[in-house]
Amino acid sequence: MEEFKPRQITASEAHLEDKKTRRLKNVNKKKQEGFDFSIFLSSLLPMLMLLLIQLAAFMPTIFPASMKVLQDPEISEGALDAIEYTAKVLEVAGNSIQFSYLAYVVLALAYFTWRYLSSVVKPSGRYSPKGAFTRKGFPFVMLAIFGLWGFVEGFMAVVKVLAPQVIEQYSDLVKVTGLTQMTPVILVVVWLFGPVVEELCFRGLVYNRLLSSGMKIVMAVVVQGLFFGVFHMNLLQTIYAFVLGTAIGFFYERYKSILVSISCHVLFNFLGTVLSGTLEHFAPPTAAYIVIGVAGLALAVFAIVMVCRDDGVPGKIDELE
Repeated sequence: MEEFKPRQITASEAHLEDKKTRRLKNVNKKKQEGFDFSIFLSSLLPMLMLLLIQLAAFMPTIFPASMKVLQDPEISEGALDAIEYTAKVLEVAGNSIQFSYLAYVVLALAYFTWRYLSSVVKPSGRYSPKGAFTRKGFPFVMLAIFGLWGFVEGFMAVVKVLAPQVIEQYSDLVKVTGLTQMTPVILVVVWLFGPVVEELCFRGLVYNRLLSSGMKIVMAVVVQGLFFGVFHMNLLQTIYAFVLGTAIGFFYERYKSILVSISCHVLFNFLGTVLSGTLEHFAPPTAAYIVIGVAGLALAVFAIVMVCRDDGVPGKIDELE
């Protein structure tokens, strides 16, 4: 029988192991010390930074357009509400608004990639995306997102019946954002860069910061989902983005990979653009939307249960980056 010879670890491997050990000690120390409110408050900083980057990216376009609108003699003081005023400003800004969106995601992507790598990935020593997806779990993760899309469609249909004015205000708000334009730039922002930026911010930085504060995993998943919902700044999006953000936060925690959460977000935005638009084209009755919503919820619950049964996931929280 061949004699077993232990492999000698390299200096770089030992260094990474030392960093991982220190990280695990810090996590365990936080658990023992209990909840740290100051660290909890610091978990709001990534979201605030994202808002500041948005402001910086849109100011060169929005500010001149706003000045032109205010100087229009046909617009008297108080003649327009907030949505109408925003729509007028975006109309004056024209196609240049899409490049503000592009500037926003490029700046945000650079900043949040750097922050995520330096504050989450580097201290953990986990650089490789290998193992981010499991053969058993990944299809069910995607199935859950598909189900949640259906649930949102049903939810919006119910709101349309019970409070049509809310849906009308929401539709007006979405239109004035300029994100309904199907230009290549907007599609890249909505389908790819936007989801990547928001995942790095909320699941990558906010969630890990909540864990560092000593918050329990379940509570941290829910709280980051709530932050994600509130970030969208309107009631309907807050509700369904909270549900979506909580589900994606669960998948991030389950598989310990930002690639999983990015995939979820990209798929949801794609479905929300393509399938939702297709449904609107055929204009099915409200009852059909409600059936889609109920079926979507059932599908999402089933898929999440199957993800919970996935035995190929990484270790528990004490092995988290």
